[in-house]
Amino acid sequence: MIYIIVFLFTTFFTYVAQRTVTQKVFFYFFSALAVLSPAMLAGFRDSGIGTDTLIYVDHVWTKVLLVPAWDDFMYSYSNKDFQDIEFFYLLLNWLVSQISTDVHSIYFAANLVVIYFVYRAAYDNRKKCDMWLVMLLFLLLYYNASLNLVRQSIALSMSIYAYKYIEREKWVKVAIWSYFILLAHNTGVFFTFLWLIYLMFRLESRILKRLLLLSFAIIVPLSLS
Repeated sequence: MIYIIVFLFTTFFTYVAQRTVTQKVFFYFFSALAVLSPAMLAGFRDSGIGTDTLIYVDHVWTKVLLVPAWDDFMYSYSNKDFQDIEFFYLLLNWLVSQISTDVHSIYFAANLVVIYFVYRAAYDNRKKCDMWLVMLLFLLLYYNASLNLVRQSIALSMSIYAYKYIEREKWVKVAIWSYFILLAHNTGVFFTFLWLIYLMFRLESRILKRLLLLSFAIIVPLSLS
């Protein structure tokens, strides 16, 4: 029931925010409520709500707390003390640890990043689809998964936001965001695939287009393996 209530409030806040988009004070106020509500719900959850909290979230948080100094943190990262955890997620942990030592803080912060980028994507595409509908679909279909797939969800939300640069063909920004997304999680490589597939469909040569699509049909399953 608490999830349904928060989803409804978030959807309502998003609806009001879009209706007041020209009134900056009201827009930012209701946008903040829309983003913070589900993020706070994620922050208040118990460890184990999302199995990744038990697999690496709690573990990484404990390790980061042992290296409060920046130099020590960078040394631990370069020394592979955090194993295969990507830098962006580790950096988020370290920054949050400078404010709070409670593990719920990283639950909140990680989900805040996810919700923020999804909300920004909804805002950027508000002329194609109502923001409230985008947020409602995300909450009903993917929010619970984001409590589990923490790093992947960060990378995916960043990909959703950065897709606008592919549509606008701003390739330098696409390359920069591709790098940042990979820093969030290695599954961000699929954003690069998406970029290349988009370029394929822009080709005028049908033969070359089909050859490239066939190549990707082979490469993607192999990369998954």
